[in-house]
Amino acid sequence: MPESIAKPKSLSRIEEKLGELDEGSFRYQVLDTCRRFKTTWIELGQSLFSAHRDKLYREWGFLSFETYCSKELGIKQQTAIKLLRSYHFLESEEPGVLEKAKSLSQGTEKYPDLESVNLLRLAKKNKNLDETGYQNIRQKVLDDAREPQDVRKELRLLSDRGEVRSPQAVRSEQRFKFLKRLVRFLEQTKLESMANRFLPPRIIDELDDISQKVERELNRD
Repeated sequence: MPESIAKPKSLSRIEEKLGELDEGSFRYQVLDTCRRFKTTWIELGQSLFSAHRDKLYREWGFLSFETYCSKELGIKQQTAIKLLRSYHFLESEEPGVLEKAKSLSQGTEKYPDLESVNLLRLAKKNKNLDETGYQNIRQKVLDDAREPQDVRKELRLLSDRGEVRSPQAVRSEQRFKFLKRLVRFLEQTKLESMANRFLPPRIIDELDDISQKVERELNRD
Protein backbone atom coordinates (compact mmCIF):
# COMPACT_ATOMS: atom_id res chain seq x y z
CA MET A 1 0.00 0.00 0.00
CA PRO A 2 1.49 3.39 -0.92
CA GLU A 3 2.55 5.47 2.07
CA SER A 4 0.30 8.38 1.03
CA ILE A 5 -2.84 6.30 1.69
CA ALA A 6 -1.55 4.09 4.48
CA LYS A 7 -3.20 4.39 7.88
CA PRO A 8 -1.33 5.74 10.93
CA LYS A 9 -0.13 3.16 13.40
CA SER A 10 -2.58 4.06 16.18
CA LEU A 11 -5.64 3.63 13.96
CA SER A 12 -4.24 0.50 12.32
CA ARG A 13 -3.70 -1.09 15.74
CA ILE A 14 -7.29 -0.37 16.77
CA GLU A 15 -8.72 -1.80 13.56
CA GLU A 16 -6.46 -4.83 13.76
CA LYS A 17 -7.61 -5.52 17.32
CA LEU A 18 -11.26 -5.03 16.32
CA GLY A 19 -10.81 -7.78 13.75
CA GLU A 20 -9.71 -10.16 16.52
CA LEU A 21 -12.60 -9.51 18.91
CA ASP A 22 -16.21 -10.57 19.17
CA GLU A 23 -18.36 -7.67 17.94
CA GLY A 24 -20.75 -8.21 20.85
CA SER A 25 -18.07 -7.89 23.54
CA PHE A 26 -17.67 -4.80 25.69
CA ARG A 27 -13.98 -4.63 24.80
CA TYR A 28 -14.96 -4.36 21.12
CA GLN A 29 -17.46 -1.59 21.94
CA VAL A 30 -14.83 0.49 23.75
CA LEU A 31 -12.41 0.18 20.84
CA ASP A 32 -15.12 1.06 18.35
CA THR A 33 -16.15 4.18 20.27
CA CYS A 34 -12.47 5.15 20.45
CA ARG A 35 -12.24 4.89 16.68
CA ARG A 36 -15.19 7.30 16.47
CA PHE A 37 -13.86 9.46 19.33
CA LYS A 38 -14.01 12.76 17.46
CA THR A 39 -17.82 12.84 17.46
CA THR A 40 -18.72 10.52 20.34
CA TRP A 41 -16.56 11.51 23.29
CA ILE A 42 -19.50 11.13 25.70
CA GLU A 43 -20.04 7.55 24.57
CA LEU A 44 -16.33 6.84 24.88
CA GLY A 45 -16.26 8.48 28.31
CA GLN A 46 -19.09 6.22 29.45
CA SER A 47 -17.29 3.12 28.18
CA LEU A 48 -14.00 4.12 29.77
CA PHE A 49 -15.76 4.94 33.04
CA SER A 50 -17.20 1.41 33.16
CA ALA A 51 -13.87 -0.18 32.22
CA HIS A 52 -12.11 1.85 34.91
CA ARG A 53 -14.75 1.36 37.62
CA ASP A 54 -15.02 -2.40 37.13
CA LYS A 55 -11.31 -2.88 36.31
CA LEU A 56 -12.26 -4.71 33.11
CA TYR A 57 -8.88 -3.89 31.58
CA ARG A 58 -7.35 -6.54 33.86
CA GLU A 59 -9.49 -9.20 32.21
CA TRP A 60 -8.09 -7.99 28.88
CA GLY A 61 -4.49 -8.52 29.95
CA PHE A 62 -3.47 -5.05 31.16
CA LEU A 63 -2.06 -4.36 34.62
CA SER A 64 -3.21 -0.73 34.75
CA PHE A 65 -5.87 1.48 33.23
CA GLU A 66 -3.20 3.86 31.92
CA THR A 67 -1.42 1.04 30.08
CA TYR A 68 -4.70 -0.15 28.57
CA CYS A 69 -5.54 3.34 27.27
CA SER A 70 -2.07 3.86 25.87
CA LYS A 71 -1.41 0.45 24.33
CA GLU A 72 -4.86 -0.58 23.10
CA LEU A 73 -6.69 2.70 22.50
CA GLY A 74 -3.80 5.03 21.74
CA ILE A 75 -5.14 7.58 24.24
CA LYS A 76 -2.75 9.57 26.39
CA GLN A 77 -3.19 9.50 30.17
CA GLN A 78 -4.15 13.18 30.36
CA THR A 79 -6.92 12.69 27.79
CA ALA A 80 -8.18 9.52 29.48
CA ILE A 81 -8.42 11.29 32.85
CA LYS A 82 -10.24 14.22 31.26
CA LEU A 83 -12.71 11.82 29.64
CA LEU A 84 -13.35 10.01 32.92
CA ARG A 85 -13.80 13.14 35.00
CA SER A 86 -15.91 14.98 32.45
CA TYR A 87 -18.23 12.02 31.93
CA HIS A 88 -18.58 11.47 35.68
CA PHE A 89 -19.35 15.16 36.13
CA LEU A 90 -22.20 14.95 33.63
CA GLU A 91 -23.47 11.73 35.18
CA SER A 92 -23.49 13.28 38.66
CA GLU A 93 -24.49 16.87 37.93
CA GLU A 94 -26.21 16.88 34.53
CA PRO A 95 -27.78 13.47 33.78
CA GLY A 96 -30.22 15.15 31.41
CA VAL A 97 -27.33 16.04 29.12
CA LEU A 98 -26.41 12.37 28.83
CA GLU A 99 -30.00 11.50 27.91
CA LYS A 100 -30.05 14.22 25.30
CA ALA A 101 -26.72 13.02 23.88
CA LYS A 102 -28.32 9.70 22.96
CA SER A 103 -30.49 11.53 20.44
CA LEU A 104 -27.51 13.22 18.78
CA SER A 105 -26.13 10.09 17.15
CA GLN A 106 -27.31 11.23 13.73
CA GLY A 107 -25.34 14.46 14.00
CA THR A 108 -28.37 16.76 13.86
CA GLU A 109 -27.10 18.77 16.82
CA LYS A 110 -23.73 19.50 18.32
CA TYR A 111 -22.24 17.70 21.31
CA PRO A 112 -20.97 19.77 24.23
CA ASP A 113 -17.21 19.95 23.72
CA LEU A 114 -15.05 17.72 25.94
CA GLU A 115 -12.69 20.54 26.92
CA SER A 116 -15.62 22.88 27.58
CA VAL A 117 -17.29 20.32 29.87
CA ASN A 118 -13.99 19.90 31.69
CA LEU A 119 -13.85 23.68 32.20
CA LEU A 120 -17.41 23.62 33.55
CA ARG A 121 -16.42 20.83 35.94
CA LEU A 122 -13.54 22.95 37.24
CA ALA A 123 -15.78 26.02 37.45
CA LYS A 124 -18.14 24.06 39.71
CA LYS A 125 -15.31 23.76 42.24
CA ASN A 126 -14.13 27.37 41.87
CA LYS A 127 -14.92 29.11 45.17
CA ASN A 128 -14.39 32.51 43.56
CA LEU A 129 -17.24 31.94 41.10
CA ASP A 130 -20.73 32.68 42.41
CA GLU A 131 -23.87 30.81 41.37
CA THR A 132 -24.82 33.42 38.77
CA GLY A 133 -21.40 33.15 37.18
CA TYR A 134 -21.54 29.37 37.18
CA GLN A 135 -24.97 29.32 35.54
CA ASN A 136 -23.63 31.68 32.89
CA ILE A 137 -20.83 29.23 32.10
CA ARG A 138 -23.20 26.27 32.26
CA GLN A 139 -25.46 27.78 29.63
CA LYS A 140 -22.55 28.43 27.28
CA VAL A 141 -21.21 24.88 27.66
CA LEU A 142 -24.33 22.71 27.80
CA ASP A 143 -27.06 24.73 26.09
CA ASP A 144 -25.05 26.63 23.49
CA ALA A 145 -22.25 24.04 22.99
CA ARG A 146 -19.69 26.86 22.82
CA GLU A 147 -16.08 26.22 21.92
CA PRO A 148 -13.47 26.02 24.72
CA GLN A 149 -11.87 29.35 23.79
CA ASP A 150 -15.20 31.13 24.31
CA VAL A 151 -15.71 29.43 27.68
CA ARG A 152 -12.19 30.32 28.81
CA LYS A 153 -12.73 33.94 27.82
CA GLU A 154 -15.93 34.14 29.87
CA LEU A 155 -14.30 32.44 32.85
CA ARG A 156 -11.39 34.85 32.66
CA LEU A 157 -13.74 37.85 32.63
CA LEU A 158 -15.63 36.52 35.64
CA SER A 159 -12.47 35.61 37.57
CA ASP A 160 -10.39 38.72 36.83
CA ARG A 161 -12.87 41.33 37.98
CA GLY A 162 -11.06 43.63 40.37
CA GLU A 163 -7.92 41.49 40.36
CA VAL A 164 -4.49 43.16 40.01
CA ARG A 165 -2.00 40.81 38.40
CA SER A 166 1.78 40.98 38.11
CA PRO A 167 3.53 41.02 34.70
CA GLN A 168 5.02 37.61 35.52
CA ALA A 169 1.58 36.15 36.19
CA VAL A 170 0.23 37.62 32.95
CA ARG A 171 3.13 36.22 30.92
CA SER A 172 2.82 32.83 32.58
CA GLU A 173 -0.88 32.69 31.73
CA GLN A 174 -0.21 33.78 28.15
CA ARG A 175 2.43 31.06 27.76
CA PHE A 176 0.11 28.45 29.21
CA LYS A 177 -2.71 29.43 26.86
CA PHE A 178 -0.34 29.42 23.89
CA LEU A 179 0.85 25.90 24.70
CA LYS A 180 -2.74 24.70 25.20
CA ARG A 181 -3.74 26.15 21.81
CA LEU A 182 -0.75 24.47 20.22
CA VAL A 183 -1.66 21.08 21.72
CA ARG A 184 -5.26 21.42 20.52
CA PHE A 185 -4.10 22.42 17.05
CA LEU A 186 -1.75 19.45 16.82
CA GLU A 187 -4.42 17.04 18.07
CA GLN A 188 -7.05 18.41 15.68
CA THR A 189 -4.60 18.28 12.79
CA LYS A 190 -3.71 14.69 13.62
CA LEU A 191 -7.37 13.62 13.86
CA GLU A 192 -8.30 15.35 10.60
CA SER A 193 -5.30 13.87 8.83
CA MET A 194 -6.16 10.40 10.11
CA ALA A 195 -9.79 10.72 9.07
CA ASN A 196 -9.07 12.08 5.60
CA ARG A 197 -5.60 10.61 4.94
CA PHE A 198 -4.18 14.03 4.19
CA LEU A 199 -0.72 13.08 5.50
CA PRO A 200 1.38 9.91 5.45
CA PRO A 201 1.48 7.91 8.71
CA ARG A 202 5.06 8.83 9.55
CA ILE A 203 4.18 12.54 9.64
CA ILE A 204 1.06 11.88 11.74
CA ASP A 205 3.22 9.95 14.21
CA GLU A 206 5.68 12.87 14.27
CA LEU A 207 2.79 15.24 15.06
CA ASP A 208 1.88 12.98 17.97
CA ASP A 209 5.49 13.09 19.24
CA ILE A 210 5.54 16.90 19.04
CA SER A 211 2.20 17.10 20.84
CA GLN A 212 3.55 14.99 23.70
CA LYS A 213 6.64 17.21 24.00
CA VAL A 214 4.48 20.33 24.18
CA GLU A 215 2.32 18.69 26.86
CA ARG A 216 5.46 18.01 28.89
CA GLU A 217 6.20 21.74 28.70
CA LEU A 218 2.71 22.40 30.06
CA ASN A 219 3.30 20.02 32.96
CA ARG A 220 6.52 21.82 33.86
CA ASP A 221 4.62 24.97 34.80
